[in-house]
Amino acid sequence: AGGTGAATPPAETGVERPTHSVTVRLPRRLLQELKVLAKNRDVPYQSFMKVLLAEKVAELRRKAG
Repeated sequence: AGGTGAATPPAETGVERPTHSVTVRLPRRLLQELKVLAKNRDVPYQSFMKVLLAEKVAELRRKAG
C-alpha cells in the first residue's frame, strides 16, 4: 500500500520523513513478542519496530564496510 505517514520518530532512530506505508506478515508469536517489548519500553509497537529495523540496517551497513 502507498502513502505517507504523519508520525515522525525521534531523530536518533535514523528513520526519516516522509514515511511509506507497508504491509508485513509476521508470525503471531513474533508480533506478540514485539508488542510486549514495546509496552515494556512504553512506546507504540510500530515505532519500536521501526527503531529495531533502523538499528539493524545500520549494523549491517557497518559490517559491510
